[in-house]
Amino acid sequence: MLEAVEASPEELLASSAAIETDDPYTSTAAYAMLGIDRSGELSPALRSTLETRGAFARMIAGSAGGPGLLTVRTDRPVTEHFGVAAWSVDHVLYGGESGRADGIEELLRSALGELRERGASLVSVRVRADDLAALAAFQSHGFQVTDTMVTHSIKPRRPDQPMALRREYGDLTIMAHTTELLPDVDSSVVDAFADLLFRYYRTSRFHADRRLDPDLASSYYSRWCREAFAGRWSDGVIAAYRGSEPVGFVAGKFDDLAIEASGIKIYGTGLAVSSGHGGFSALVTAIADDVDTDISEFTTHVSNFPVHAAIANHGSPRTLWATHALHLWLD
Repeated sequence: MLEAVEASPEELLASSAAIETDDPYTSTAAYAMLGIDRSGELSPALRSTLETRGAFARMIAGSAGGPGLLTVRTDRPVTEHFGVAAWSVDHVLYGGESGRADGIEELLRSALGELRERGASLVSVRVRADDLAALAAFQSHGFQVTDTMVTHSIKPRRPDQPMALRREYGDLTIMAHTTELLPDVDSSVVDAFADLLFRYYRTSRFHADRRLDPDLASSYYSRWCREAFAGRWSDGVIAAYRGSEPVGFVAGKFDDLAIEASGIKIYGTGLAVSSGHGGFSALVTAIADDVDTDISEFTTHVSNFPVHAAIANHGSPRTLWATHALHLWLD
């Protein structure tokens, strides 16, 4: 019989590598298909999660299937913005397909019991769209899908060339506002982008959740925009202008864990918006051509077809994965 038990950091770290090797739905497995080894990142990632105040873990090892683990932490930005006790399931790993749904369901049963005792309200998780067993396990506990995101990867065309701080793309000017240059960006530009996000970005997981106020959901992304231009939630911003009019930007971050544990530079696009005029296509080109990185990751909503087209038209992108965001309310 499968039984989930509380796991110490030492127990979790001792078992994690073997579990990851047998789990086909990890980012490590996806990157292995590109010939890139990221297997050394799991242990420090787990350690980082467990160092978060209040975080905890569950493990399972039974004769009916492979071993599994799950970690949960508080979600401070969501808690502070929406005024709810928000938690996030950070890691869900299970060794293989045999007994996978039952094993993950048991891990969740134990973790959700703990969260109820702690007064949690909103619990969120991201699950690979092709991991049907995990999806079934989460949905059996009442989790509901709130969005689907697709992540593509592009290798830079000119990896050894210094990044251009300014370039022309048709009638657009692309500016690389590096971390050092962000303080020089006029506040009217930041206001314009924050307003653009508030008015038009309506496909997030927070907008899809009927328990959350849609205007509050929109202001979450406006805040993200302001934090990105302040250099707190980004490693710089790449923006597109039509004359003096701001028409689009991408705020991205380098994956510090990939750099430290694997020696790989991965630039991930965290927040992006465009009002048209070919802005996103120009931004994709600038990032893929000029950012000093080994891999650029572009993550966008599954229904954002113009963005998918812009990515597909540049170089030879590879789709890494699609993930569903799921929410569960415990109160």
